[in-house]
Amino acid sequence: MSEKINDRAESPKTEETKKRRLSSAEIAQVAREIGEPAAESLGLYLWDCIYSKEGREWVLTYQIDSDDGVTLDDCEAFYNAVDPLLDRADPIDGSYNLSVSSPGIERNIRTPEHYEACVGVKIRVKLYAAVDGRKIIVGLLTAFDEERKTIVLNDGSSDIELPLDTISRANVYYDFEEDLKK
Repeated sequence: MSEKINDRAESPKTEETKKRRLSSAEIAQVAREIGEPAAESLGLYLWDCIYSKEGREWVLTYQIDSDDGVTLDDCEAFYNAVDPLLDRADPIDGSYNLSVSSPGIERNIRTPEHYEACVGVKIRVKLYAAVDGRKIIVGLLTAFDEERKTIVLNDGSSDIELPLDTISRANVYYDFEEDLKK
């Protein structure tokens, strides 16, 4: 028990983080920075890191991936690698649950890195306001322009350019019904 207290006392928190509580987004960013090297050391990459409240509990979720997919053994190995690093850095005040999973077949697309990785993939975007009468568009992500903060989707009939700030949610689209027909 005293070892944990000593590890936390030597935590590399900056003066700023000692003075104020971090936001959920800041905690997720710190956790990402802690988790990326752990993932790389295992031949994995970190798709996302999310710190959110689920019911009455806070959950830190790491979504890991690899070119060969993710197994339960990969999740367990990453958990065992990152857990002591989080304990040492201690970026979260209070208790939380640590979760490690695959981002899944219909993974969320939230960051510029996600959009870049999904160029050439069919995605589904939900818009804050309708464009040409549609609030949901499914199409091939043909381009991502980080500088202009736009994407281009081809819905099968035309290219549609969308600013990122018009998108409320985006994810990889997988047609389960089409797959069942095969």
